[in-house]
Amino acid sequence: MSPGRAVWALALLALAPSGARAGVVSRCPEGSRPTRTADASEPWACVLSEEGDRNSATCPEGTRVITTMDTMDPFKCALAGVRLSSARGVCPPGHAPIPTSDPGKDYECEKAGSRFMSGPGCPKGTRPVPTPGGIAPFKCVTGQTQGGEPRVEPRFGTRRAAEPPTEASPPKPRGGVCPKGHKAVQVENPFEPVQCLPEEAPARKPPGPKDFQRYRIPGEVSFDIPRGWHLTDAWQDEVPSVLVMLDLGRDGRPVSLSVTRHEPGAPGFIDRETQVWREKEWQGAREEGRASVGGLSAVHLSVPGHSRSALAADGPAYYVLAYSAPEDLFSRYEVAYSRLLATFKVQRKPAPPPGK
Repeated sequence: MSPGRAVWALALLALAPSGARAGVVSRCPEGSRPTRTADASEPWACVLSEEGDRNSATCPEGTRVITTMDTMDPFKCALAGVRLSSARGVCPPGHAPIPTSDPGKDYECEKAGSRFMSGPGCPKGTRPVPTPGGIAPFKCVTGQTQGGEPRVEPRFGTRRAAEPPTEASPPKPRGGVCPKGHKAVQVENPFEPVQCLPEEAPARKPPGPKDFQRYRIPGEVSFDIPRGWHLTDAWQDEVPSVLVMLDLGRDGRPVSLSVTRHEPGAPGFIDRETQVWREKEWQGAREEGRASVGGLSAVHLSVPGHSRSALAADGPAYYVLAYSAPEDLFSRYEVAYSRLLATFKVQRKPAPPPGK
């Protein structure tokens, strides 16, 4: 490696805040920039802003090789011991937050679907390695990943090996007509808006009074969720949240419930009233009224046939209880949201009202 490049990289790490040198960061340290990777377990990394000498397949001390989404320049040197968290923030409809290099912003908004999984493609059982100075930027070799070479498993654009294989794709309608034994169903997949589902597939009934169970996060919150729905507990994240989804085996937006706590100082935090304004202006939500949820004063919002939410104040922090579903299923499962509101309880001591 180039001695000057190694010294420069070490100086960069020395200048970075101690919290950024080891652990999860929401913004790349000075001298580095966010780059999307081809590794599903680490979608973003902080790479050196100045690449320096590129005639070596190795990276300077204090950095590591990562595989990017650029098939023509797939390998970059990223800061070792630093993991860049996915951006969190509110974006206009059809956009998603991504990390930014702009010091004046917390995140950028990128149009959803404008990027797709890519990266250097190699046959199954092989992996890409850099070829500095070669005509092609990488070559495919067999064997296990060693040393500083990039991690390329799982294969790009596929599910992780630990996940179960996907089921056979449903038949596609021809001329708007599905094969015998199937019925056409409108889904929210912009590429395949009509999906053929088996006619004998029973419509899942909405949960009844006995189809719920209590879910508790000790010392935090508790609430009822429908039995059999898939739950993801991310309450230990920087922005604590719990997501509950119903898998109906169809494309598009799922039926889901979520509980999130927003606190000052968290990535992308905005106060409750600003969040209410954004929901109205950007999402077309309308205010249903103001009524307490779990003993907390809450603003209730809705986008008819699309979503409902309640923003419950806890001092400067607040909880967001939300429900979302496809339009044809919205009213069917809305009872789950009503049960969530009725059973939500805060276990931690509520913050005192502002000014007290």
